[in-house]
Amino acid sequence: MVEVLEPFYRDGRHIPALLTPRTHVSVDPAVRGGEPMIEGTRVPSADVAALVRDGVPPEQICDYYPAVSAEAARDAADFAEYVDSYDDRPTRAVASRDCS
Repeated sequence: MVEVLEPFYRDGRHIPALLTPRTHVSVDPAVRGGEPMIEGTRVPSADVAALVRDGVPPEQICDYYPAVSAEAARDAADFAEYVDSYDDRPTRAVASRDCS
């Protein structure tokens, strides 16, 4: 049996360590129910990743979260991209409506 807390490979994909999936992203079951956080903070990595995806440069994340470095923001975005790569649900088209 594979020790799931440590990194391993499955079907050619690298599965990162569960408790430290990226250098600046960690998971602690005692902090916010085990949601991935920026290391040393209580800032959810998903919130940081969402800002980066919305176009906020990693160097400016500290304007929103002073304790989060640009490197941590890059790690959060990279981890979110990795997690999303497993999402095999079909994307739904958003219906557009002309409000005029």
